[in-house]
Amino acid sequence: MDTTVLLVMDVQRGVVERFAEDPGYLERLSRAITAARGAGIAVVYAAVAFRPGHPEISARNQTFSAVAAAGRFVEGSPATEIHPAVAPAPGDVVVTKRRVSEPGRCQAGHWRVTSAWSGCRGRRTRKVNRPAASTRNAER
Repeated sequence: MDTTVLLVMDVQRGVVERFAEDPGYLERLSRAITAARGAGIAVVYAAVAFRPGHPEISARNQTFSAVAAAGRFVEGSPATEIHPAVAPAPGDVVVTKRRVSEPGRCQAGHWRVTSAWSGCRGRRTRKVNRPAASTRNAER
């Protein structure tokens, strides 16, 4: 069965606060989330959070080794919290990404995320396929 969802990515405090050049971004995103919920479209959040010690980040990764060295984005820290202006509501799905990569290759529980990657921050579009019940446990 195909399910259309709104995938809300990387709107954590530690990300949003670093890119404050668009003061209307969170308001527009909030309206999109509200409209999706009103239309019966599921809202799925994807947020990055690393385990203590950042074992997911290679020292050879020039971009994110600085994140690891600074101890940022450790699971449970304020930087990993979804920004309150667009916080999940009861019934929304929150997926934790353990790697910084295209989410189209990851699986989270029984959700498989697939589709084209636009590469534009805040303009990612996804289609989420929910596998048949008989395959859900095999994918975990």
